Amino acid sequence: MALSVFDEKSQPPSASDLRAALGRSHALWVAIHSRTEKDYGRCEEEWNFTGQAYGWSCRLIHEKRRIVYLIPCRGHFLAGFCLGEKAVEQARAAGLPPAVLAVIECAPVYAEGRGFRLPVRTRNDLGAVSTLIDAKIGTSAKRQGHAAAQLRSRAKAGTAGNAGREASGPGKAGRRRPRSEGDTR
Repeated sequence: MALSVFDEKSQPPSASDLRAALGRSHALWVAIHSRTEKDYGRCEEEWNFTGQAYGWSCRLIHEKRRIVYLIPCRGHFLAGFCLGEKAVEQARAAGLPPAVLAVIECAPVYAEGRGFRLPVRTRNDLGAVSTLIDAKIGTSAKRQGHAAAQLRSRAKAGTAGNAGREASGPGKAGRRRPRSEGDTR
């Protein structure tokens, strides 16, 4: 039996199949997607079949990054994450319930980060999932925001790229020093 309720490789689940399988938890599935888009902008859903042992899962992708894997089960679903160490640190500092922190701490560590799944059955489970999405997206958003801020400050200072850099100085190979009067180079 597959982890997902949908284990038929020949076709991904339809919206009505998903609604029927999840039952009342379908509203929670929609809430995760809606909240992520509201807070961070457009997210794509990508259905993927990863084999008979796992079945079909849905990836929420934000700016080409896989944020959360949603795995439909009968009456509930699993939210799967792979968090890098910076995101794990944010999650630790975010005041998550001890049971969720224990799952993160016990998760196997891969090159991509710590991989784990949390069951989502009630509205109470959404808080932890939302916090983990914030940690996952927040680490890249901060990096992008920091890089953009650096570029803006360089542009204001006239040092964006190579433009406006000093033309002379020790150790500046390939740069000419300014000509002085009488210089005949």
